[in-house]
Amino acid sequence: MKKIVLTAAAFALTVSSVFSQNFKPKEKEIAVGIAFDSPFSSGKPFSLVNGLSGRYFYKSDLAFRGTLNLASSSSSKTEYYTPKEDEVALSNFKSSSFNLDLFLGAEKHFLGTDRLDPYAGADLIIGMGRTSSSNNPEVDFEEYATNGGDNELSVKQGNSSLGLRLVLGADYYVLPKVYVGTEFGITYRNTSYGDETTVNLDKNDSGKYGELTTVKAGDSFGSAGSIFTDMTTAAFRIGFRF
Repeated sequence: MKKIVLTAAAFALTVSSVFSQNFKPKEKEIAVGIAFDSPFSSGKPFSLVNGLSGRYFYKSDLAFRGTLNLASSSSSKTEYYTPKEDEVALSNFKSSSFNLDLFLGAEKHFLGTDRLDPYAGADLIIGMGRTSSSNNPEVDFEEYATNGGDNELSVKQGNSSLGLRLVLGADYYVLPKVYVGTEFGITYRNTSYGDETTVNLDKNDSGKYGELTTVKAGDSFGSAGSIFTDMTTAAFRIGFRF
């Protein structure tokens, strides 16, 4: 009986110790997190992306933050045509894109509760990326063009962007140094597109397809705003402090 009482007392003391700890960030602490997709984005909810975030708590209620987000995609397909009764590969189509975003900013933390840590913040966005696509004919150029092949054999273009993101978020500490968090924001960015290089399939002097010409388009510029769609810092994240 004495052992049971001592065990129960030790357990109660341990639980009391855990719940009495201060879960909130302290001055000069560092926090790191792994970012997941937002359920409000076009991607699959909660699928892991290459997003890493870090914070430095200059004060217990003021943190400087940085996030690195990488996104890439690629696809390929084979197009066919049917001469007589045989299905023949016409071309292999490939496309790819790559984007890198760096977010630098600060966040102000509010009172909340012992475990819940709400905040508001802002980020400066610096981005760069590249897109490309290509048609690789499986037959000679004349047969490719005659049977509906695309005149554009390849297209490449780079881009750079600058923007601002305002965020509202909260972290919930499941342990003194471990938290789960959610964040929503409004993003506005301006994007500049570099030279678009296109390789076209044209007719040669004899009137047959076989000549390749390269065309470069000048720089272009655009802007875009998004609400609850960009997973840039961590619409859902898991992190820890040290």
